[in-house]
Amino acid sequence: MAYDKSLDAILVEKEVFADEKTAISLSAHSYNGGEAKVQVSRTYIKRDGTRSFRKLGRLTLAEASAVAQAMPEFLTIVSEG
Repeated sequence: MAYDKSLDAILVEKEVFADEKTAISLSAHSYNGGEAKVQVSRTYIKRDGTRSFRKLGRLTLAEASAVAQAMPEFLTIVSEG
């Protein structure tokens, strides 16, 4: 079965900032009513204010700290579903 974007529901989304130009997004998705799964992604904010997706790969210490602070609340919201 091929992936169908219309079946992919975003349950909750939270964005944290490690600095003024990098945002880390935490989101929980459920595909076709299935188990919630957490996605972590990085967005770079350009000088003109537009955003571009960046490969997450490794986190800086500032990014890891921002994610660690947001994660308990985020997981509580996801588990209450």
